[in-house]
Amino acid sequence: MADNKNTSLFILPVDALVVGKITSEGNARIEGRLEGEIEVQGDLTLGASAEVRGDVKSRNASIGGSVFGSVMVENLLEITTTGKLHGDIVTKDLRIEAGADFIGNSEHW
Repeated sequence: MADNKNTSLFILPVDALVVGKITSEGNARIEGRLEGEIEVQGDLTLGASAEVRGDVKSRNASIGGSVFGSVMVENLLEITTTGKLHGDIVTKDLRIEAGADFIGNSEHW
């Protein structure tokens, strides 16, 4: 992903469940489950075990897990081969790898 000057990293481990809103001024990596919204000023990475049921906002994002909600990404949104996104997208650049699951609409930022 793009060069990022934010050095802090929030991690939600695979065995964790958060109900509510997560905000981070830095980067975030989600491996667990989130029922709510996440807003990250830096880069967001969702691992293969991640599940987010809510809206996502970040500067860059790589989705390897599941998202059920709207996604707004300022620069690059990647949906990897293990990624599933069911919801609408607003982003500048979009990369969907073969095997990814995307159901929704996409709009250029």
